[in-house]
Amino acid sequence: MSRFNGRKWPRYLKVWEERKTGKTYRELEEIFGVCGQRCRYMVLACEEEESRPVLWHEDLKPRTSNALIASGYDSREKISEAIDREGLKLIYDVPNFGLVGYQEILEWLK
Repeated sequence: MSRFNGRKWPRYLKVWEERKTGKTYRELEEIFGVCGQRCRYMVLACEEEESRPVLWHEDLKPRTSNALIASGYDSREKISEAIDREGLKLIYDVPNFGLVGYQEILEWLK
C-alpha cells in the first residue's frame, strides 16, 4: 500500500514532481491554477510524508493493530510466526480480535 493514499495526494504528488524537475513556485502557480503558497504547502506535505517512518502495522485496520500491539506483538515477523505456530488459536489469545481480524492478518501477510 502506498503511503500517499487519499483524495489530496494525486494532485500534491504532481506538484511535487514538477517542483523536483526545477520549476519555480510561480511556474507551478500557472500550471496548477493555485497560488504559490499553496504549491509550497503541497510540496512540503509530500516531503514530510515521505520522511515519516512507516510503522509495521500501518496497513492494518486500527482495531486489529491496536489488539495486536496490546497483546505484545511488535513486528510483522512475530505475527507471522504466531500464525504459523498457533493458527486459529491466535483469535482466542488476543482480546478484541476475532475471525475478521484473523482474515485481515492473513491477507496482510500475503
